[in-house]
Amino acid sequence: MDKNNLMPIRAQPFAHQQEAYTKALDTFRTEKSRGYSLLMQMGTGKTITAIGLAGRLYLEGRINCILVVARFPSSACGMKSSPSSPISITPSPFRTEVARKKRNR
Repeated sequence: MDKNNLMPIRAQPFAHQQEAYTKALDTFRTEKSRGYSLLMQMGTGKTITAIGLAGRLYLEGRINCILVVARFPSSACGMKSSPSSPISITPSPFRTEVARKKRNR
């Protein structure tokens, strides 16, 4: 396999991760693509695939930064449901809640 198609990560990716990575990379290289979706089942390695893809695009000079948008798991915040927006929880109350939980253990 071409060295430029290998994920720039230390871990050895599984075949399905390498396949998804290669397809996404080909899309970014051949089309004027503004994005790509990794539609894979939970626990199959979307995160490591995305990290490898971002790393390769960075090494090729195609990107210089990334934006990660993620929801807080409700269990991490001591909430009954997840917030509707990631910015609805500021770091200060989040740290306060984590510290309170640690004290109560």
